[in-house]
Amino acid sequence: MTAQAKTMPPLVTIVIPSYNHQDYIEGCVASVCNQEYESLEVIVIDDGSVDESAKILRELENIYNFELIIRENRGLARTLNEAMNKAKGKYFCTMGSDDIMLPSKTALQVAYMEKHPEIVVCGGNVQYIDSKGHLQTRHEKKLPERTLNFDELFTSTKTGIATPTAMFRTDILKTLGGYDTESKLEDLPMWLKLTHAGYEIGAIEDFVLQYRKHDSNTSKNLPLMIKAITDAYSLYDSHLSYNKVMQGFLCSMFLKSAKHDPYLAFSLFRKINYRYYNTKI
Repeated sequence: MTAQAKTMPPLVTIVIPSYNHQDYIEGCVASVCNQEYESLEVIVIDDGSVDESAKILRELENIYNFELIIRENRGLARTLNEAMNKAKGKYFCTMGSDDIMLPSKTALQVAYMEKHPEIVVCGGNVQYIDSKGHLQTRHEKKLPERTLNFDELFTSTKTGIATPTAMFRTDILKTLGGYDTESKLEDLPMWLKLTHAGYEIGAIEDFVLQYRKHDSNTSKNLPLMIKAITDAYSLYDSHLSYNKVMQGFLCSMFLKSAKHDPYLAFSLFRKINYRYYNTKI
Protein backbone atom coordinates (compact mmCIF):
# COMPACT_ATOMS: atom_id res chain seq x y z
CA MET A 1 0.00 0.00 0.00
CA THR A 2 1.41 3.39 -1.00
CA ALA A 3 1.73 6.36 1.36
CA GLN A 4 -0.84 8.18 -0.75
CA ALA A 5 -3.37 5.35 -0.31
CA LYS A 6 -2.83 5.37 3.43
CA THR A 7 -3.65 9.06 3.75
CA MET A 8 -6.56 9.15 1.29
CA PRO A 9 -9.71 10.23 3.17
CA PRO A 10 -12.76 7.92 3.16
CA LEU A 11 -14.92 8.06 0.05
CA VAL A 12 -18.25 9.79 0.64
CA THR A 13 -21.23 9.18 -1.65
CA ILE A 14 -23.61 12.14 -1.92
CA VAL A 15 -26.93 11.59 -3.67
CA ILE A 16 -29.13 14.40 -4.97
CA PRO A 17 -32.66 13.17 -5.79
CA SER A 18 -33.88 15.87 -8.18
CA TYR A 19 -37.56 16.59 -8.71
CA ASN A 20 -39.03 19.76 -10.26
CA HIS A 21 -36.51 22.17 -8.75
CA GLN A 22 -35.33 23.92 -11.90
CA ASP A 23 -34.84 27.19 -10.02
CA TYR A 24 -32.62 25.62 -7.36
CA ILE A 25 -30.86 22.58 -8.81
CA GLU A 26 -27.82 24.44 -10.16
CA GLY A 27 -27.01 26.00 -6.79
CA CYS A 28 -27.55 22.65 -5.08
CA VAL A 29 -25.20 20.74 -7.41
CA ALA A 30 -22.54 23.44 -7.22
CA SER A 31 -22.60 23.41 -3.42
CA VAL A 32 -22.11 19.63 -3.36
CA CYS A 33 -19.39 19.46 -6.00
CA ASN A 34 -17.47 22.36 -4.42
CA GLN A 35 -17.14 20.75 -1.00
CA GLU A 36 -13.89 21.29 0.93
CA TYR A 37 -13.36 17.54 0.74
CA GLU A 38 -11.64 15.69 -2.08
CA SER A 39 -12.92 12.11 -1.92
CA LEU A 40 -16.47 12.35 -3.27
CA GLU A 41 -18.80 10.24 -5.36
CA VAL A 42 -21.77 12.40 -6.42
CA ILE A 43 -24.89 10.75 -7.86
CA VAL A 44 -27.75 12.88 -9.21
CA ILE A 45 -31.01 11.10 -10.05
CA ASP A 46 -33.72 13.12 -11.72
CA ASP A 47 -36.92 11.41 -10.59
CA GLY A 48 -39.19 12.22 -13.53
CA SER A 49 -39.15 16.02 -13.34
CA VAL A 50 -41.60 17.73 -15.69
CA ASP A 51 -39.88 21.12 -15.57
CA GLU A 52 -36.45 22.03 -17.00
CA SER A 53 -34.46 20.21 -14.29
CA ALA A 54 -33.24 17.39 -16.57
CA LYS A 55 -32.03 19.84 -19.22
CA ILE A 56 -30.17 21.90 -16.63
CA LEU A 57 -28.58 18.78 -15.16
CA ARG A 58 -27.29 17.66 -18.57
CA GLU A 59 -25.56 21.03 -18.90
CA LEU A 60 -24.15 20.81 -15.37
CA GLU A 61 -22.81 17.33 -16.10
CA ASN A 62 -20.35 18.96 -18.51
CA ILE A 63 -19.09 21.28 -15.76
CA TYR A 64 -18.98 19.12 -12.64
CA ASN A 65 -17.87 15.59 -11.89
CA PHE A 66 -21.02 13.62 -11.05
CA GLU A 67 -23.01 10.63 -12.28
CA LEU A 68 -26.36 11.62 -13.79
CA ILE A 69 -29.38 9.34 -14.06
CA ILE A 70 -32.57 10.65 -15.69
CA ARG A 71 -35.62 8.40 -15.59
CA GLU A 72 -39.36 8.20 -14.87
CA ASN A 73 -40.79 9.06 -11.46
CA ARG A 74 -40.46 6.33 -8.83
CA GLY A 75 -40.69 8.35 -5.61
CA LEU A 76 -38.10 9.58 -3.14
CA ALA A 77 -37.56 6.40 -1.12
CA ARG A 78 -37.00 4.26 -4.22
CA THR A 79 -34.65 6.90 -5.62
CA LEU A 80 -32.59 6.91 -2.43
CA ASN A 81 -32.46 3.11 -2.37
CA GLU A 82 -31.31 3.07 -5.99
CA ALA A 83 -28.47 5.43 -5.14
CA MET A 84 -27.65 3.48 -1.97
CA ASN A 85 -27.24 0.26 -3.95
CA LYS A 86 -24.85 2.03 -6.36
CA ALA A 87 -22.89 3.79 -3.61
CA LYS A 88 -19.21 2.95 -3.25
CA GLY A 89 -18.52 5.35 -0.38
CA LYS A 90 -17.88 4.43 3.24
CA TYR A 91 -20.37 7.18 4.06
CA PHE A 92 -23.65 8.05 2.35
CA CYS A 93 -25.34 11.47 2.36
CA THR A 94 -28.71 12.60 1.05
CA MET A 95 -29.35 16.09 -0.26
CA GLY A 96 -32.55 17.95 -1.17
CA SER A 97 -32.34 19.37 -4.69
CA ASP A 98 -33.56 22.75 -3.42
CA ASP A 99 -31.06 23.00 -0.54
CA ILE A 100 -27.49 24.29 -0.30
CA MET A 101 -24.64 22.30 1.29
CA LEU A 102 -22.22 24.51 3.21
CA PRO A 103 -18.58 24.04 2.09
CA SER A 104 -17.26 22.35 5.25
CA LYS A 105 -20.18 19.92 5.78
CA THR A 106 -18.58 16.75 4.46
CA ALA A 107 -15.20 17.29 6.13
CA LEU A 108 -16.78 18.10 9.50
CA GLN A 109 -19.07 15.08 9.49
CA VAL A 110 -16.43 12.63 8.30
CA ALA A 111 -14.14 13.79 11.10
CA TYR A 112 -16.94 13.20 13.63
CA MET A 113 -17.84 9.77 12.23
CA GLU A 114 -14.21 8.64 12.16
CA LYS A 115 -13.84 9.69 15.80
CA HIS A 116 -17.12 8.04 16.89
CA PRO A 117 -17.35 4.55 15.33
CA GLU A 118 -20.39 3.77 17.49
CA ILE A 119 -22.45 6.42 15.67
CA VAL A 120 -24.21 5.17 12.52
CA VAL A 121 -25.73 8.42 11.24
CA CYS A 122 -24.64 11.99 11.92
CA GLY A 123 -26.48 15.28 11.40
CA GLY A 124 -25.78 18.94 12.01
CA ASN A 125 -27.45 22.31 12.35
CA VAL A 126 -29.24 24.09 9.50
CA GLN A 127 -29.69 27.65 8.39
CA TYR A 128 -33.01 28.50 6.76
CA ILE A 129 -33.33 30.33 3.46
CA ASP A 130 -36.36 31.45 1.46
CA SER A 131 -37.11 30.83 -2.21
CA LYS A 132 -34.73 33.68 -3.15
CA GLY A 133 -31.87 32.37 -1.00
CA HIS A 134 -32.23 34.98 1.73
CA LEU A 135 -31.37 33.82 5.25
CA GLN A 136 -34.35 33.44 7.60
CA THR A 137 -32.57 33.90 10.90
CA ARG A 138 -35.77 33.97 12.98
CA HIS A 139 -36.09 30.19 12.43
CA GLU A 140 -32.45 29.45 13.20
CA LYS A 141 -31.40 27.44 16.27
CA LYS A 142 -27.90 26.25 17.12
CA LEU A 143 -28.47 22.94 18.86
CA PRO A 144 -25.61 21.38 20.85
CA GLU A 145 -23.64 18.25 19.98
CA ARG A 146 -25.61 15.21 21.16
CA THR A 147 -26.41 11.55 20.65
CA LEU A 148 -29.82 9.86 20.55
CA ASN A 149 -30.97 6.32 21.24
CA PHE A 150 -34.41 4.86 20.43
CA ASP A 151 -36.18 5.94 23.63
CA GLU A 152 -34.82 9.49 23.41
CA LEU A 153 -35.93 9.75 19.79
CA PHE A 154 -39.32 8.05 20.21
CA THR A 155 -40.32 10.17 23.20
CA SER A 156 -38.69 13.39 21.87
CA THR A 157 -36.61 13.61 25.04
CA LYS A 158 -33.89 15.00 22.79
CA THR A 159 -34.22 16.82 19.48
CA GLY A 160 -33.55 14.67 16.43
CA ILE A 161 -31.44 15.61 13.45
CA ALA A 162 -32.39 17.59 10.36
CA THR A 163 -32.89 15.00 7.62
CA PRO A 164 -31.05 16.84 4.80
CA THR A 165 -27.89 16.91 6.93
CA ALA A 166 -27.68 13.13 7.46
CA MET A 167 -24.47 11.20 6.84
CA PHE A 168 -24.82 7.39 7.16
CA ARG A 169 -22.39 4.53 7.40
CA THR A 170 -23.23 2.96 4.04
CA ASP A 171 -22.75 -0.65 5.10
CA ILE A 172 -25.19 -0.31 8.02
CA LEU A 173 -27.75 1.47 5.83
CA LYS A 174 -27.59 -1.42 3.36
CA THR A 175 -27.81 -3.99 6.16
CA LEU A 176 -31.02 -2.34 7.40
CA GLY A 177 -32.53 -2.63 3.93
CA GLY A 178 -32.55 1.06 3.08
CA TYR A 179 -35.62 3.30 3.07
CA ASP A 180 -39.27 2.28 3.52
CA THR A 181 -40.83 2.56 0.07
CA GLU A 182 -44.37 2.30 1.50
CA SER A 183 -44.03 5.50 3.53
CA LYS A 184 -44.46 9.03 2.19
CA LEU A 185 -41.66 10.09 4.55
CA GLU A 186 -38.09 8.91 4.20
CA ASP A 187 -36.74 10.17 7.51
CA LEU A 188 -38.75 9.21 10.63
CA PRO A 189 -39.24 5.52 9.69
CA MET A 190 -35.48 5.31 9.06
CA TRP A 191 -34.52 6.97 12.36
CA LEU A 192 -36.88 4.70 14.31
CA LYS A 193 -35.74 1.53 12.50
CA LEU A 194 -32.09 2.41 12.93
CA THR A 195 -32.24 3.23 16.64
CA HIS A 196 -34.64 0.37 17.41
CA ALA A 197 -31.96 -1.95 16.00
CA GLY A 198 -29.63 -0.63 18.70
CA TYR A 199 -27.68 1.97 16.73
CA GLU A 200 -27.20 5.58 17.84
CA ILE A 201 -27.67 8.86 16.00
CA GLY A 202 -25.19 11.70 16.51
CA ALA A 203 -25.29 15.42 15.80
CA ILE A 204 -22.55 18.02 15.62
CA GLU A 205 -23.11 21.64 16.64
CA ASP A 206 -21.85 23.16 13.38
CA PHE A 207 -24.11 24.63 10.71
CA VAL A 208 -23.70 22.36 7.70
CA LEU A 209 -26.60 23.10 5.35
CA GLN A 210 -29.04 25.76 4.18
CA TYR A 211 -32.60 24.42 4.10
CA ARG A 212 -34.97 26.17 1.72
CA LYS A 213 -38.45 26.94 3.08
CA HIS A 214 -41.11 27.39 0.41
CA ASP A 215 -44.71 26.45 -0.34
CA SER A 216 -43.90 23.06 -1.87
CA ASN A 217 -42.07 21.62 1.16
CA THR A 218 -43.51 18.22 2.08
CA SER A 219 -44.03 19.41 5.66
CA LYS A 220 -46.68 21.83 4.37
CA ASN A 221 -48.93 18.87 3.48
CA LEU A 222 -50.37 18.18 6.93
CA PRO A 223 -52.72 15.28 6.06
CA LEU A 224 -49.84 13.45 4.36
CA MET A 225 -47.49 14.16 7.28
CA ILE A 226 -50.03 13.08 9.90
CA LYS A 227 -50.74 9.74 8.21
CA ALA A 228 -47.08 8.97 7.53
CA ILE A 229 -45.94 9.82 11.06
CA THR A 230 -48.86 7.93 12.63
CA ASP A 231 -47.97 4.88 10.52
CA ALA A 232 -44.32 5.14 11.55
CA TYR A 233 -45.12 5.31 15.27
CA SER A 234 -47.69 2.50 15.06
CA LEU A 235 -44.94 -0.04 14.36
CA TYR A 236 -43.82 0.47 17.97
CA ASP A 237 -47.23 0.43 19.66
CA SER A 238 -45.95 -1.99 22.31
CA HIS A 239 -43.62 0.69 23.69
CA LEU A 240 -44.63 1.87 27.17
CA SER A 241 -44.74 5.49 26.02
CA TYR A 242 -46.70 4.86 22.80
CA ASN A 243 -50.02 6.38 23.95
CA LYS A 244 -48.30 9.43 25.42
CA VAL A 245 -46.25 9.92 22.27
CA MET A 246 -49.29 9.63 20.00
CA GLN A 247 -51.40 11.96 22.13
CA GLY A 248 -48.62 14.53 22.17
CA PHE A 249 -48.34 14.27 18.40
CA LEU A 250 -52.11 14.70 17.94
CA CYS A 251 -52.08 17.78 20.19
CA SER A 252 -49.23 19.27 18.16
CA MET A 253 -50.96 18.63 14.82
CA PHE A 254 -54.28 19.94 16.15
CA LEU A 255 -52.68 23.26 17.11
CA LYS A 256 -50.80 23.42 13.81
CA SER A 257 -53.92 22.87 11.71
CA ALA A 258 -56.42 24.90 13.78
CA LYS A 259 -55.82 28.21 11.96
CA HIS A 260 -55.75 26.88 8.41
CA ASP A 261 -57.82 23.69 8.25
CA PRO A 262 -60.65 23.62 10.83
CA TYR A 263 -62.08 20.34 9.48
CA LEU A 264 -58.74 18.57 9.89
CA ALA A 265 -58.29 20.19 13.30
CA PHE A 266 -61.70 18.98 14.48
CA SER A 267 -61.02 15.41 13.33
CA LEU A 268 -57.76 15.46 15.30
CA PHE A 269 -59.39 17.04 18.35
CA ARG A 270 -61.85 14.16 18.59
CA LYS A 271 -58.92 11.75 18.99
CA ILE A 272 -57.28 13.66 21.87
CA ASN A 273 -57.94 12.26 25.35
CA TYR A 274 -58.95 15.08 27.71
CA ARG A 275 -56.20 13.99 30.12
CA TYR A 276 -53.68 15.32 27.61
CA TYR A 277 -55.26 18.77 27.25
CA ASN A 278 -52.97 21.71 27.96
CA THR A 279 -53.64 25.44 28.10
CA LYS A 280 -53.26 25.83 24.33
CA ILE A 281 -55.64 22.94 23.60
